[in-house]
Amino acid sequence: MSRTAIVLLSVSVLAIISTFLPMGPTSIGRYGGAARNVLDGNFADVGGLVLVQLIGVIATFTAATILRLLLFATIVVSIIAIAWRSARAKKIAGLTGVFTGLSGVVIGLAALLVTSSLENMPVGVGSVVLLIFSVAVAASAIILLRSSKSLSVLPPVPPPVPQTR
Repeated sequence: MSRTAIVLLSVSVLAIISTFLPMGPTSIGRYGGAARNVLDGNFADVGGLVLVQLIGVIATFTAATILRLLLFATIVVSIIAIAWRSARAKKIAGLTGVFTGLSGVVIGLAALLVTSSLENMPVGVGSVVLLIFSVAVAASAIILLRSSKSLSVLPPVPPPVPQTR
């Protein structure tokens, strides 16, 4: 059984869970505030959203949906790589994991940069955890990809020599 594929599966599950954690508090001045996670686009009871904030909410929701789909695909492909134990399945899981991990890193860094650029806004735990697990997804996928290459490049075994008696 491929331990690296199991690690990729585990960190992908943790990364998908981290997208439900608060990325940072949302404060709209006197209209209210709440901790928002990546999926939460519900700004009920919060009036006065300017166009930039609305575009930010739509972009965040879209990025979160795409990242969750990529993480789900990585989880499925990792399960297939564990079950089939073939070099091709490991390559596909590795490539999917690298792309997903890098996408998660970009989204995590963007969330950290946006949150830290606002005045008096603490960084949300979801941003930090997403960034950590996205790096772990990318790293484990690279290791899985390298191990699948080493398996597929094994030298051919010479045919057995018939023995005469």
